[in-house]
Amino acid sequence: MKQEILDRLNEIIDDEKGVPVTMKSKFSDAELDSLGTVLTLATLEAEYPFWKDVPSTEDAYQQIDVQNLTIRELIRKCVSSITTACMEQSKETAT
Repeated sequence: MKQEILDRLNEIIDDEKGVPVTMKSKFSDAELDSLGTVLTLATLEAEYPFWKDVPSTEDAYQQIDVQNLTIRELIRKCVSSITTACMEQSKETAT
């Protein structure tokens, strides 16, 4: 699952003319401009809603320290969103 998310992230980064990243990279290593950064994070978040608990998307973007955000942490957030969604579906199905 982590590798699939990393592959998808690199596809998005490539579309935004950035440099591929690894699990050991920082997000800033993708060398995206500010618009590319926002589009990459927004696209990834649309597929893996890791900010669903933040009151507004604007607040979520303000909370990100892009210079220090690691790819490992970003992937962890994506995996967590999938796990949470699966658990919520299981609860709904059980009732």
